[in-house]
Amino acid sequence: MTGDWLKLPVIAFELTGVDPDLLALLRGPETAVQTHAVQVDYQIPVKLRWWRRVWLWARRKPHPTVQCRVFLPNATITATDPADTDA
Repeated sequence: MTGDWLKLPVIAFELTGVDPDLLALLRGPETAVQTHAVQVDYQIPVKLRWWRRVWLWARRKPHPTVQCRVFLPNATITATDPADTDA
């Protein structure tokens, strides 16, 4: 009986026809998204003729690649757990 006063009813409502500026004031200040500079390194395969690709495949050699680097000044980073992605 002592915890019954904590069980308040949930009231859901929707505001329609409200000025977006007024709605932003009611919500309060928004937290700014933290951005970071991100550097991405990746490999681009070199375009070869078909006979050269077959020659490399027959000799079990890797396909030649060119390394490229991209710098993204305002990237949003989302941390994910690698254990969660394994399904």
